[in-house]
Amino acid sequence: MVACASPGWDKYFPDPVRLGITAECVHNRGFLARQIVQTNPAVIVFSGGSAFEMFFERFRADISPTPDQTLGTHDLLKRCAAEPYYLKFDHDKFPIRARLVFSPHFSYPDGFRAGCRFDETGWSDFKRDFPEETGLLAEQTRTVYGGFLVRIDPSEDKWKTKLGADVLHVLSDRYIDPQSLIADILQQEYDKKNLVLDPGTGHFKRTQGPCRFCDNQLFKLGEGCRYADELQTTVMRSSAKGIEPVGADSDAQIPGDMTAAAASFIRAPSSISAIDPAE
Repeated sequence: MVACASPGWDKYFPDPVRLGITAECVHNRGFLARQIVQTNPAVIVFSGGSAFEMFFERFRADISPTPDQTLGTHDLLKRCAAEPYYLKFDHDKFPIRARLVFSPHFSYPDGFRAGCRFDETGWSDFKRDFPEETGLLAEQTRTVYGGFLVRIDPSEDKWKTKLGADVLHVLSDRYIDPQSLIADILQQEYDKKNLVLDPGTGHFKRTQGPCRFCDNQLFKLGEGCRYADELQTTVMRSSAKGIEPVGADSDAQIPGDMTAAAASFIRAPSSISAIDPAE
């Protein structure tokens, strides 16, 4: 599952509009929780920080360990590769356990380029402390969103011979290869058998969730869902009675205790369910 806010979500939407959309769609109507119920993902990849901020506000009590919200996306990605973060909903009839991955936004290629990343303050400090090396690295340095990127791998021999130990230490601490880290996380989950490859399709097997996004009563994307045979036949909808199951046939049912567990997961905590979209 990929969670993604629109590019420019923070820049182009005024705060009252953005907060109103979040309050209504994420909290009051529970669309985010419903999507997780429908997909039951083994891994959730957050494309950019805005998507995770909405997710964290809704599920902070179910995330373990608690991420450091002061860190930027790339630092969070390094952290979650070394220390797994999970969304956990422990219910014997409806358990959810999803590995969380903090990714740069997919719309901006610079976010995925390997190299040593600095924010404005960090780069100013580096230039002050290592003026000669800053000049040496000028051709490899570019301005990117949020700061500067030095496009080198400090572990390579050619840089070990050109740069001093102190400089290499700083650069190594700032180095990140986002694509490789995300691949490493998926490999970790594959090794734990949380992700399973289907030899017939060449794709990961679908987790058991009642998803109907690609082929439903309103629309059908392309040829429909490649995982249709692996999905549960029932989905859940909101009605005057609360959360109830519906399916391909009118007799489809979900056991009452499972439905209650799913409804408990979907229901927003009282502390945020009463957010006024106008505020």
